[in-house]
Amino acid sequence: MVSVNIALNSLSEFEGGGTFFEGLIDSPHHRQDPIIRPSGVGHALAHLSTERHAGAPTRSGVREILVFFLTMRPYGLPPRAPPIERAFHLKIAAKEMTQVSQAITCLDMALKERPMDGEAHFWKGFRLLLQDQQEVVGINDQNDAIIVRRIQKSIHHMQRAQECAPFDARIHCFAGMAYKRIVDFRYNRKRTETSLEGLRPEDRIVLELSVECFQNAMYLHEKYLR
Repeated sequence: MVSVNIALNSLSEFEGGGTFFEGLIDSPHHRQDPIIRPSGVGHALAHLSTERHAGAPTRSGVREILVFFLTMRPYGLPPRAPPIERAFHLKIAAKEMTQVSQAITCLDMALKERPMDGEAHFWKGFRLLLQDQQEVVGINDQNDAIIVRRIQKSIHHMQRAQECAPFDARIHCFAGMAYKRIVDFRYNRKRTETSLEGLRPEDRIVLELSVECFQNAMYLHEKYLR
């Protein structure tokens, strides 16, 4: 699917605006400004709809644009929404669901439509992390194993989300929380304090990954502010 954005009014009628592309933040092949602005009335910007983007703020005046989408299907097949659109609606439905298990099922359907959907991976990782924190279970080996697997799945989907959307500060932040959560869980279950001196080598590595994620999130946040 291709998104097309056409400028309808003169640049003199507004300040700011344009289209922000996340992937241009640190691109060595592009100017420092990750915002592409129209050159005048009729200027068209076309890009893959899967390219992470957003409208840049219009600081004053009114910016008028025409946006439409182009897609295609094999000749002779009945009309059907493309995978990106089906995944989009499934993600919206998942966000509105209060039952975590239902939301996760909906996100699984979205990922079946688009396996490399970073947002769907993020929301599934987030829901799994939320499910772990909401549920209160007794302390026994079986329950502990279930919770650890759930957190590990959360980390897996956060990692996939980072691969698909490496410039999303939100994803890095929650990935850091997921890494820290699994270490906290292990030590809280043992009724021991979490300290760097008492950490196992593998847990120290996980905490270092957590810190790295938080650092990436802060770097990207500051980058956006500039």
